[in-house]
Amino acid sequence: MGNVVSVSVSSSFEPVLSRFFDCTIRRAKHVRDLKDNLKALDAELRQLIQTRNDVTRRVRVDEQNQMKRMDRVQGWLQEVQEAEAQVDKLLQLKSQQTDKLCLGGYCSKNCKSSYEYGKQVAEKLKDVANLRHEGAAFQQVAERVPDDDADEIPLESTILGLESTFDKVWKCLVGEEVGIIGIYGTGGVGKTTLLKQINNKFCNELQSFDVVIWVVVSRVPNFEKIQEDIGEKIGLKDEFWKKRSLQKKAGDIFKILSSKKFVLLLDDIWSWINLTEVGVPIPNSKSVSKVVFTTRSFVVCGSMKADKHFKVEFLRDEEAWKLFEENLQSEVLDHPDIPQLAKVVAKECGGLPLALLTVSRAMSCKNTPQEWRYAANLLRNSASQFAANDIEKEKENYLVEAGTRLTQAPEIGKWVGVRKISLIGVDMTLVLSQTPRCHDLQTLFLNKGTLAMVCDNFFDFMPSLKVLDLSLSRALSILPVGVPKLVSLQYLNLSHTPIRELPVELKALTNLKCLNLENTSVLQTIPRQLISNLQSLRTLRMSKCGITLRMSKCGTSAKYRTEDSVLFDGGGGVLVEECDCLEYLNVLSITLRSYNALQRLLSSVKLQSCTQSLFLNGFHESTSFNIAALATLKHLCQLEIREWDGSDMVKVGDVQKIQESSSFYSLHNIRLSNCNCLRDLTWIAFIPNLKFLSIDKCGGMKEIINVEKLGEAPGMMSDLIPFQKLQFLRLILAENLKSIFGKALPFPHLKEIYVFYCPMLMKLPLDANSAKEHKIVIKGEEKWRKNLQWEDEATLNAFLPCFSLVCNFIYICFKNC
Repeated sequence: MGNVVSVSVSSSFEPVLSRFFDCTIRRAKHVRDLKDNLKALDAELRQLIQTRNDVTRRVRVDEQNQMKRMDRVQGWLQEVQEAEAQVDKLLQLKSQQTDKLCLGGYCSKNCKSSYEYGKQVAEKLKDVANLRHEGAAFQQVAERVPDDDADEIPLESTILGLESTFDKVWKCLVGEEVGIIGIYGTGGVGKTTLLKQINNKFCNELQSFDVVIWVVVSRVPNFEKIQEDIGEKIGLKDEFWKKRSLQKKAGDIFKILSSKKFVLLLDDIWSWINLTEVGVPIPNSKSVSKVVFTTRSFVVCGSMKADKHFKVEFLRDEEAWKLFEENLQSEVLDHPDIPQLAKVVAKECGGLPLALLTVSRAMSCKNTPQEWRYAANLLRNSASQFAANDIEKEKENYLVEAGTRLTQAPEIGKWVGVRKISLIGVDMTLVLSQTPRCHDLQTLFLNKGTLAMVCDNFFDFMPSLKVLDLSLSRALSILPVGVPKLVSLQYLNLSHTPIRELPVELKALTNLKCLNLENTSVLQTIPRQLISNLQSLRTLRMSKCGITLRMSKCGTSAKYRTEDSVLFDGGGGVLVEECDCLEYLNVLSITLRSYNALQRLLSSVKLQSCTQSLFLNGFHESTSFNIAALATLKHLCQLEIREWDGSDMVKVGDVQKIQESSSFYSLHNIRLSNCNCLRDLTWIAFIPNLKFLSIDKCGGMKEIINVEKLGEAPGMMSDLIPFQKLQFLRLILAENLKSIFGKALPFPHLKEIYVFYCPMLMKLPLDANSAKEHKIVIKGEEKWRKNLQWEDEATLNAFLPCFSLVCNFIYICFKNC
């Protein structure tokens, strides 16, 4: 029994004894390491102070640039200050505490005091080290300080009649899923007033937006000024930032606005503004941010891709009179005859707020009936004269001779002081043999005709020329030698011309933003590094460059080729590399002649985002390419494939990739020619917004959409209805084509079916319910029309009146081309 008790006591005593020794050892450690910890604490504090000084200097530099130190940096600096005071207090006790140590520092004359002091030193050493590491990790110590969320804009008076439009716009801003809103209407109708009212309401009701930005754009937009106005509002306003390049400013603006819920108010837009170029993230219907702009043109609402647009109408008579009356002194209307005359004057202003305000202020002190009668007569009789005067003013800045048979340019004396010249005419044969002096000329149209001759010095005195359009000039095989001298040129259009070569001197056009070479089918030579040197290019259009075939003496076809030209070197691969060097490029249409060149295009993130039109011409070396490879081209609008010698473009397994890809959402125009290997185009069923489909000389094609293949596609929807947006269907020289689709389709937007020499196509996918809401045109040969089979009598009766016959002569032309 005694043994049991002994064992029990011993077992219960062991944990207590263990904890006692652990505690004793830990306490002894604080005493034993005291001297080393004091030395380490002193060194760690010095390093912390150095880190603190570095951070403080960075803060001061940023604050001098009108930035604000971050709260966590300020908190850290305060913690460092407190830690420094606490360490100093501990170090003041250093001598007193170390004198108590004995036995070589392993023991103390006052164990309790030495332990408590040693514990404080060890803990503070750890705190100081952590503070130092935290300070060294600061990547950013201050941030840009934005102005107030919204700045109130002085507004002389509100305009009655704008309330309804205001309410609609405000509802879109705070409620509906709308990203971009356009407000349009005649000049002086009150658009700017409306936009100011919206801005000022945000001053009191910011809702959940972080910042509201007001920018005046005006007729000729200054992108640098626009960027500075935006930057001023979001804290980017120091002189150093203002000296940065437009692209770097755009990057800074984009970085800040992407993290904010913003409203951008753009007043007085006259043409399309590239928001991306400015640095503004483009809102959409899912975005939390908004862009609202005013413009005189409804067309601008379209080019800006406004989700909603509202027209500001002229004021009704009652509203116009109330606005007019507000600006008249009360004693003026006391005269019994003046109120009626004043209403006549107000009505002559036509409901235009600007006119009402201007005239009413001018008449505010006129207190005799005679003065009011005179004003009414003047407005009534002068309205047409004012309009006519505005049109002489226009003619002073424009020289237009279009649609006439010009054989020589207008007298050079007429060119002086003119800003825009248009000499356009399909039938003209123009000789430009003199050198005009037109230093103010900014735009010159010499297109749609025959430029028989341009003298070498013709462009010598056009230093301000920004736009030159030579498109559709049928005789322009050589670029005029003076074009490279136009150093201010921003837009050059040579499309649809027989030009054969671009001179290397075009490198001098460093301000060129848009170069259009589309359908320059006999263009042979573009020197290396010419394209890549045009570093300001935003838009480059080169679809169908150098694609014309010519007949050699032996009767075989041979392409015009210059091997050192970027058009043909590497099948277009060198051209792709040069395009990839263009920093600002955002629109590209291009012709490629090899699979390797296409692979280079698809491997470039930049070119993936800006390629809008792609022409693949003769991939003879490849049989593996399929359309699904183009899924990364998010903005591809037009696709043309010519002379495809490979197998089917899409396997069944690739259909799902096409179906799920959002990239083909923009694709609306597809053309295929001389692709004899293709048996069907089933993948087209998954192009949701296809509007134009052309199939030309594809002799092996038997059907356009194979219903069985659709059923085999992974995740295929059984109720898929293709061609929902199709407007034009063009089928030419497809002699084995038997079917477009296996059953009738609704075709809600179809306008025209063109069928030529497709003798096996005996039935169209139509029934009495197809194209029910509108009339379509069906063009084809008489023989084909007679052999067509119809779903039923009702279908025949519905579409027989839609036929327009094509003569056999056209067949001969197509067959030989």
